[in-house]
Amino acid sequence: MTLPANSSARSRPRSEGELGIEGLGQHWSLGDDDRELVLRAKGDLHRLRAAIDLCSLRATGAFVSDWSAVPPAIVNHLARQLALPAQSGIPEPTRRGTTASQRERLRAHLGYGTLDHQSRTELRAWLTERAASGSSVEILVTLACTWLRERRLVRPGEARLVRLVAGIRAQVEENLHEAIHRQLSAETRAAIDDLLLVADGESSSGLARLRGVAKGGTAEFIVEHLGRLDDIDAIPLGELNLPPEAEGRVTELAAQMKGYDAWELRRMAETNPARSYALVACFLHESRARLLDQAVRLHDSYVTQMTRRAGHRYRKKLAKQDREAQEAIATVFSSARASLESEAMGATWEAAVEAYGKEDFLELVEVGETLGKRGRTGFRDEVLAGYPNLRRFMPRLLRLPLRAERGAEALLRAVKIIQRLDSGELKRIPRNAPYEFVKRRWREGLFDAEGRIVNRRLWEVSLSIALRDAMRSGDVYLAGSQEHASFSELTYSEEQWAGFRLEAYDKLALPIDPDIALKQLGKALADAARHLARGLDDNPFASIKNGKLKTKKEGARPVPEAADQLRAVLLSALPFVRLERVLMDVDGWCGFTAPLREAAGPRRKPSSRTAILAALVAHGTNLGVGVMAKSTVGFEPGEIERAGRQCLRAETLREANRILVDYHSSLPIAQAWGSGRRSGSDGQRFAITADSMLATYYPRYFGYYDKALSVVSHMSDQYSVFATQVISCAESEALYVLDGLLQNDTILEPTEHTVDSHGATIALYGLCHLLGFQLQMRPKNLKIIPLFKDREGRKVGKKLEPIFAGAVDLDLVRSQWDELVRIAASLRWQTAPARVIVQRLTRDKRSKRARALVALGRLVRTIYLLRYLGEPELRAAVSLHLSRIEGRNGLAAHLFHAQRGAFTTGEIDQLAAKATALSVMSNVALCWTSVHFARYATEFAPDEPLPLELLAHISPLAHRHFLVNGTYRFDET
Repeated sequence: MTLPANSSARSRPRSEGELGIEGLGQHWSLGDDDRELVLRAKGDLHRLRAAIDLCSLRATGAFVSDWSAVPPAIVNHLARQLALPAQSGIPEPTRRGTTASQRERLRAHLGYGTLDHQSRTELRAWLTERAASGSSVEILVTLACTWLRERRLVRPGEARLVRLVAGIRAQVEENLHEAIHRQLSAETRAAIDDLLLVADGESSSGLARLRGVAKGGTAEFIVEHLGRLDDIDAIPLGELNLPPEAEGRVTELAAQMKGYDAWELRRMAETNPARSYALVACFLHESRARLLDQAVRLHDSYVTQMTRRAGHRYRKKLAKQDREAQEAIATVFSSARASLESEAMGATWEAAVEAYGKEDFLELVEVGETLGKRGRTGFRDEVLAGYPNLRRFMPRLLRLPLRAERGAEALLRAVKIIQRLDSGELKRIPRNAPYEFVKRRWREGLFDAEGRIVNRRLWEVSLSIALRDAMRSGDVYLAGSQEHASFSELTYSEEQWAGFRLEAYDKLALPIDPDIALKQLGKALADAARHLARGLDDNPFASIKNGKLKTKKEGARPVPEAADQLRAVLLSALPFVRLERVLMDVDGWCGFTAPLREAAGPRRKPSSRTAILAALVAHGTNLGVGVMAKSTVGFEPGEIERAGRQCLRAETLREANRILVDYHSSLPIAQAWGSGRRSGSDGQRFAITADSMLATYYPRYFGYYDKALSVVSHMSDQYSVFATQVISCAESEALYVLDGLLQNDTILEPTEHTVDSHGATIALYGLCHLLGFQLQMRPKNLKIIPLFKDREGRKVGKKLEPIFAGAVDLDLVRSQWDELVRIAASLRWQTAPARVIVQRLTRDKRSKRARALVALGRLVRTIYLLRYLGEPELRAAVSLHLSRIEGRNGLAAHLFHAQRGAFTTGEIDQLAAKATALSVMSNVALCWTSVHFARYATEFAPDEPLPLELLAHISPLAHRHFLVNGTYRFDET
């Protein structure tokens, strides 16, 4: 088995109409034999055309089709080699026969053939196999060009090749639709027909209801969500059996459904029923898996919020009880003193109580008893108060297809008992019912005198909490789920791993022998420790006193005065400019709107460029398409909304963003800020006013009444954002670090990734090392992070010995080395979302692979921290990059200004689209400012090269000159 390629077609190959001057000396130079052949042509123009055609065929595999597009630099470079006069351009040839015979000689000279019937048949068969996996027309054209060049066949004209490829892909798609359609029973097709209709008394179709947003984790919303799952389960879908080469197409076809409503699908069924039924069937399959995953997340959110609210109520009651207790204690002691004094005079304690009031005194005693009890059961009782609401959805939730890994079977036994209790099969909890999941300090009152469980409320609430934790760690999983499947389903199987194990080691650049890998890490640790120890006496940042590590705050790095002067010049030169004009300018430079097109479909009117830009601004500024339609002129009703719905999809926005990142990296000025080898990630919090699965309270920034979410951005050292993810503020950002790095398809290839302390876990250090990334954290408190040796007896020097906590278990790492590499390969080639695998490994405390990963992570983190303590350049680089990421927050807030910068939608796909649109627009702003900075810097010193050393101190994220309010005008003039 061969590992899948890790790169998508980043751009289609340069066609014959896009000849570039890159490699001028390599691709556009003539040998003696070449000149002899070219000079046989009659006339200077014919000779130049022959030379250009010859070099074009050798460099691109095709002859020139558009002579006006040939750069003058190429023309004159070849003219000089042929001792011909310079030309400003080459006109189109007028004699087709002469051109054809000349190209025949050139083709024979280079040993190229033509695409005849046999080779065309072979190409069609080869492309059909690739098209079955879902490759786009653009990627297939790229593959076809490679196939033709390898066989030295002249590539046909671009239009002909695209028509050939598009026809093949269309036929493959039609065959796939038919294959799915044939698997659907008449009953299933009838159910799909009903799904596309609006029933009497309803305001929307069944399809619209299934597309409903998974809102916040309240009992009401969870019941509604599980109802949608019941609706899908009521449709007799069965399994979709597709050929191996078409694996993964179900997800792709389901994604195409986003661009269609029920009415359009009914219209499609009239002309192309196979496609209509296939799309809906794939949507239902994917929706079921998605709803299962969301049900788990909703339950997780509900239980977490339930315990948090219980803790808040408990603390509030504690404060009240403390006040009452102080009063009670004072009264009791006062009464006791009075009683003792009275007894000395012959009175009794009973008389003192009677004098105070017996009932009032009993209340004081109850306060004292409450104080003794509250530490044991107070918080528990507050949690149990949420049981009635929990029961609103738990019976249905427990009917999900739950499965357990070894060691967690007791949870499923408890689930079965609850189901039998709910059905009436059991009247009480049986004697042998499991209870180990009930916390020990909560077990008071769980059993009766005979040892039988009698507190069902406590038992069932504890089970719900235990299920949440088990789903997080993977001890309990869901059959048919995507993100909460068994860990073995998330990674390569034993059979798959055996097929390409050696290739995976090679591509990951990891040694098969674990001893070699551990020896390398041991040497790195020894070198880092030696370097730190030697410079410790003169280290201005770190010192060791009384066996404890001490650190000092470092000052800001100095900025040259010339850089400050240049910054002032550049910022003052930036003109105020409308945001829409910025987008149109940058699109003219790099064409980032080219991928923003509708998905393939019948009778689809293409959206105009201006409508797409208007929709992009509507998303990226948070105005929304409705307000944007009222804030601009020149558009038909619904045009902007349609462009946003059909063109601004997750995959098209990512491709547009890739073009922007690649374009910015190609600018010479970008090298002033970095090489693209370093990246970093951090989250920016935004308020959200809609109910959403991702919305949580975040009191630190938004108080106790407003909810928020986090947008995690991966930014390169050139300031460009290459990945964007929307997550809950309650989630760890560390889970999403690898998603952004592994899904990066830009020209940038970061190997060092910078995070704050909340963006790193021990497991993540180990995984990053296996994947070839260096995780570099800015530690919040170095003194509390333990350091570990690679083995007992490792000499680190007397100075450093006190700060080490012990040694890692290398034998465990050795025994699990192949398993760890298999996990790394699964992450590298994305068998499942990286965040899911990282979360499982982070939560897993029992398995050997998880403990081995922790041991490896501790060793890798120790090496990094030793370097961080001893290398001021590393500390400066980490701090600088995180400061740059934080500095981008100002640009993002300036652009995302409408609705007070708060998200107003709760649907996850829409949130992701808005966040990605914001990243696209911030990269557009970056490109525009960078180009103008370069222009002004050149004008400031016209006879000197770009002052890259000074520009390195100047951020291109200035934003005050971008005008984001007012009426938007997207006219092309």
